[in-house]
Amino acid sequence: MLRRDKQPTATIKQIEINVTTGKALSEAIEIWTGWAKYDTEGPHIYKVDGYYYLLAAEGGTFEHHMLTIARSTNIWGPYESADTNPIMTADGKDEYIENIGHGDLFQDRDGRWWAAVLGVRKQEDGYLGLGRESFLSPVDWPRGGWPVVRQPRMSFSREASLSMVSRPPLTAPPFVEDLYIRDYDPSKYRHTNDGKTITLTPSRTDFTSPVDTCTFLGRRQRSLDSTASTRITAIEGPLGKNVQAGLALYKDSIRSAYIAFDFATNSLVYSIHNSASGLSGRISRKIFGKVEEVELRI
Repeated sequence: MLRRDKQPTATIKQIEINVTTGKALSEAIEIWTGWAKYDTEGPHIYKVDGYYYLLAAEGGTFEHHMLTIARSTNIWGPYESADTNPIMTADGKDEYIENIGHGDLFQDRDGRWWAAVLGVRKQEDGYLGLGRESFLSPVDWPRGGWPVVRQPRMSFSREASLSMVSRPPLTAPPFVEDLYIRDYDPSKYRHTNDGKTITLTPSRTDFTSPVDTCTFLGRRQRSLDSTASTRITAIEGPLGKNVQAGLALYKDSIRSAYIAFDFATNSLVYSIHNSASGLSGRISRKIFGKVEEVELRI
């Protein structure tokens, strides 16, 4: 756990503004110094049963991450820390979902409380292959008391409400899962009506640019063990030109890897790039004869 006498200090300050113009109407006033007093940030205030509850994230965003809470009858304080702090953390616990914090509390249509929090799924080798993800966790909030946030789990049970059972299942709009790198240019992406075929217009930028946009259609990886595949049709346009198309594992402009078909050399290319560690490499294999279609899988 944190040594609170050995950590830097951050505090929560509050200022009144004109919600229309954004103009400040008061000085910034410190209203809570936090419980852990380490990277105290991300405040949310809820008015429940006559109290103003101040929820904050503390401990940084790694193993000491946590949710803490305080309350006051006046929005300007003074705020009293909960005796149950931290109300959620994986620090010092053997949990599959770790580094949990940065949460928000909300109610459903039946008045039940929930927490949406950030966390990571830690692999056996210690790596965090999926990065930070959002998790939903039930909250028990007794009247006049403190909220109790259950430890996030990959699955949990909670009695279904009548409003949830009677409502039709939610349907997502088409292509809602599609992800792009920075500025999205719709002219570079054309979907067929069934969504199974996509025509892409190449860009002059690749993954390594920290500011520009390359032609990239992504899906977030949801499982630690997963596969992805695509089938590339070699149309006449890019053949012989400096164009590559394929599958990529993209973290950011610093870290990426891809396997692609190189239209200029009629080759399959595998490339890995990590400018942070200096690890970079490229392997290509020439394909002899005309290629009409290539199927790639990661």
